[in-house]
Formats: sequence, C-alpha cells, structure tokens
Amino acid sequence: MCHGPSAHIGCTFYELYIYVHHVIKMYLPFKHTFFPEQDRANLLLLHDERGEAVIGHIGHSHKSAKIVINGMAEMKIRIDITPPDLYFFAVTVHANIFIGFVFLYKFTAQFKFMREIQKIAQLFDDLQQGECWVGLNMQQALSGIDAATAAYRRNENGNNIWQLLNHLIYWRKTVMIRLRGVNAHPPVPDFYLPDDRDESSWHATRQEFEKVYNDLRTAINLFDEKKLDTASPMQGQTYYQLLLGCLQHDAYHMGQIVLLKKG
Repeated sequence: MCHGPSAHIGCTFYELYIYVHHVIKMYLPFKHTFFPEQDRANLLLLHDERGEAVIGHIGHSHKSAKIVINGMAEMKIRIDITPPDLYFFAVTVHANIFIGFVFLYKFTAQFKFMREIQKIAQLFDDLQQGECWVGLNMQQALSGIDAATAAYRRNENGNNIWQLLNHLIYWRKTVMIRLRGVNAHPPVPDFYLPDDRDESSWHATRQEFEKVYNDLRTAINLFDEKKLDTASPMQGQTYYQLLLGCLQHDAYHMGQIVLLKKG
C-alpha cells in the first residue's frame, strides 16, 4: 500500500467507500521503509486518524498523527485539507465511479451474450463431430457410407442419403444468408442428386458438407450476440429460433440417414 519515504494514499475501493466526499493528501516520512500491507487493524487506525482530521477541520488546515506499526515502523502523518482539493476529488471520484459502472455493465453484458453464442456454436460442433446428446454425430452417421449406399432409394417417392446430405447443405447455407439479414436461398437446388454418382462425386459432397459446417460455425461466432432475440428475416422467427431450429432440423434428417444406412 505505502512504500518509500513518502506516499500518496489514493483510490482504493475501501477508501472510496468511506471517504467518497473528501480528498486527503498524506505525507508519510518513515523511520523505516517497511509497511506491512496486510495489517488490517493498523489500516483501520490509519483511516480513523484521517477521518478525524476531515471531520474536525474545515477550510485550509491539517492534522498530524503518529502510528507505530508492530513496533517496526514509525510514521508521521500530515493531512492537508483545502476546499479546491475537496471539490476536485468529489468530481473525479463520481466521474470514475460512473465510468467504472458503465464499463462493468458492458463487460458483463458482452460476457453473458458471448457465453450464449458460444453455447450455440458448441451444439453445432457436438452435432457435427462431438459428444452429441442424441447418441451419435454426423460424422458417425455418415461413416462407412459409399456412393452406392448414398444413392440407394428405398422407394420411388423417397429421398436417398445423398439427397438428404445436399438438403442439409442447402439449409445451412440458407441459415448463413439469414444471419446476414437477408431472406433468400442459395442458388442451388434443394435435395440435389448429381448425375455422376461415383465415389469421387460422393467424396466431393462429403467435403462440401464439411466446408459448409465450418462456414456456418464461423458465421455463428461472428454474429452480433445482441441480435439473438431480435427478428430474423423470416417472419415470426428470431435469430435464436433460427439457429436452434437449424439444429433440430439437422438432427431430424440425421435420424433419416441412419435408418437409410441400415437398409
């Protein structure tokens, strides 16, 4: 707290709490330069001496006192009190307290929203490749599926795995577009099934699915957290509902992929 032959004891939270309306200039000539910072009893005594000086005098005045700390250091304390100092201190303290509260509010608000957006991003991570609550993730669901299995259609009116994966790609791209404030769809067909259905083409679709996942994850982390509960471009839907709806949508179709994979 105090070191050296002289020191100005200024803004600690404890001092501001007790003497928020006073300014005190303190000169501390030490016999020895040792001052135990954790000696709270003597710190309270020091505050008492200061308080008596402020309360007992007005205008230009001072009060002197002597404190011995554990018999190890002797301090002579001189407290000077002047009206200009009092005014300046009061203005400075109130301004700093106001700025501090504003900063604290912004910091805690940002931290709160960042935690929420990070939780949403983590849910997408878990669904794609992590410990997903439904019991498996996308990578596990797609594991072991070759081009022939992906292109197999169980009935004429149903979709195959390839189409379902392109459907997921389509809607993840749509979500990214809506996160930018635009109600539009990507310029590709939904449930797309390519003409070439060989292993190379299937691998390209898998790679595109992974790329779109990474793009969406980046878009979520860069999204303005304060907008989560505001209206998205889709009528009657907030951005929070948009993102959670995408998770539900993807988990639903992942279940279809698992069923088709079993044949």
